[in-house]
Amino acid sequence: MPEDYAEEYRKAIHNARNKVLNPRSGVPKEAYKVLMSLYARMISDINKDIGREAITAERANDLKRLITRRFNDLGDQLGMLFSRGKKKITEGAAEAHAIAVERTTTAAGVSSFSVSFNDIPDRALETMMLRRGLNAKNYQSVIKRGLQRAATDIDDYLASAVGRGVSADRAAKELAGILSRNNDTVLGLVEDGRLMKSNINKALRTGEIDVMDYRDASQILYDSRRIVVTEINTAHREADLLAQDRSPIVKASKWQVSGRHYGLPSSPCVCTVYHETDQFGLGPGVFPTRNFPSTPHPHCGCYPEAVIIEDPAQWGTGGEPLQEPNDFTEDQLQTMFSDKTDYHMKRQIDTANKYLNLAYQFADKRFAKG
Repeated sequence: MPEDYAEEYRKAIHNARNKVLNPRSGVPKEAYKVLMSLYARMISDINKDIGREAITAERANDLKRLITRRFNDLGDQLGMLFSRGKKKITEGAAEAHAIAVERTTTAAGVSSFSVSFNDIPDRALETMMLRRGLNAKNYQSVIKRGLQRAATDIDDYLASAVGRGVSADRAAKELAGILSRNNDTVLGLVEDGRLMKSNINKALRTGEIDVMDYRDASQILYDSRRIVVTEINTAHREADLLAQDRSPIVKASKWQVSGRHYGLPSSPCVCTVYHETDQFGLGPGVFPTRNFPSTPHPHCGCYPEAVIIEDPAQWGTGGEPLQEPNDFTEDQLQTMFSDKTDYHMKRQIDTANKYLNLAYQFADKRFAKG
């Protein structure tokens, strides 16, 4: 019977999680569509800035300023996009636990608990920023640095355009090819007939332009897409964890890896350590919820799974308390990393200990209002 209750809770969380995180219909899909639209608009605007006049040295300086402004506008718009997406995703995570508590208590035939998750979305966003104050790069700094590097590439391209004496028409096509990396979705949204994919490819080919010579400029779209996914997953994960801490039915939190984790060339890694090791005497991968580490690397797809208190009579008595963690050691994890270099093993263990200890140090702030 206890496993039936746990399954009821997990099922409610899984269904809600799939609803908001589904790449085909959830928040990531919505954010992706908006991102493509914003990016296409930027390319369209740059195309208008270039106009029809020849690219002279004097015009190149003016164009650089205009394009830099377009980049800055894109950064601001992406910031608003991420904020909207994170708000929606955290609301979905909080609602999932409210539903899970109701369904699980009903299945167990016990009275429901008076517990509210209404403040979880705002708290999740607050704790994300607090945590980043201790250790992490946020999306704004990543975007800003990327756009600054891209601006240098654009300067180099414009200098090349002046030196080659290319027309504004060709410059617009070449630059669109560099910025879009021939992404069909983006180019399909660009509002100018001269920027058709076939025209762009011809301009790149005849101008002998290698997009990868302007790697930073061509990387903006890719980086933005990855950041969208990372930010949304991180926001959901943070709200989910805060809700697990609040739930009267949750005992602890288990580190679950993504479905593709063990097929990655980087595996085993720090996430394998968290998933397989019993560091708190609660079972492999199980942490007191307040000890649960933040994602230890970019684009991490791991997530916390709620571990349910087995006896309904103990529901509402609180989960596992925060513990001062013991560090992972090389002797402890030698077998896990037997096929990897010593350098890889040491780096993963250092990272695992770093985020494990940060979670402990940060717990009072992270769960202060719980």
